[in-house]
Amino acid sequence: EKEIFPQIIKDTGRFYGFKFEGYWMDIGRISSYINIHKFLLNRKKMKFFKGDNCIIKGDLFESCIGNNVIVGKDAKIESSIIYDNVLINEGVILKNCVVGENCKVGKGSNISSCVLGDNENLDEKSILKDEIIWTKPKPEGYPDKQVGNIIKK
Repeated sequence: EKEIFPQIIKDTGRFYGFKFEGYWMDIGRISSYINIHKFLLNRKKMKFFKGDNCIIKGDLFESCIGNNVIVGKDAKIESSIIYDNVLINEGVILKNCVVGENCKVGKGSNISSCVLGDNENLDEKSILKDEIIWTKPKPEGYPDKQVGNIIKK
C-alpha cells in the first residue's frame, strides 16, 4: 500500500475507501498471505485444511491444500498454501511456500520461502530458498517482488 496507493492517487487523482466492521489484512506479500491462512486455521482450531480427493502420506502443519493434492510418504509441509492438482513427492520438505495449480515437486526436494506459479515442475532433490518460479509472462506494470513475478537466476 505504501507504493500502490500513492501511485493510484497520482495517476487518477481519485482514491476511495470502504468502512466495514471486521478484520482486514493486506495480503500483497507472500508472508502476509501465508500468515492470514495460519491465522484463520488457528481461529478455527484446525492444524491444517485439506480439500477433496487428497492423498496424504506425509505430515501437514499450519497449511492449506486444495483439491486432488498428493503428498508423498515422509513429506513435510509446514506453513504453506498448495493449490489444486499438485503432486508433492516422497521426502519433500516444503516450508513457507505458495504452490500454484498443477505443480509437481520432485522427490527429496527442500523448498523454503518460495512461490511456484501454476504448472511448474521441480526436479528431484531441488533445493530452493527465497525464490519465485513463475514462467508465465509478467503482466505489464506489475510491481517487482510481488507474487507472480519472474525472477531470473
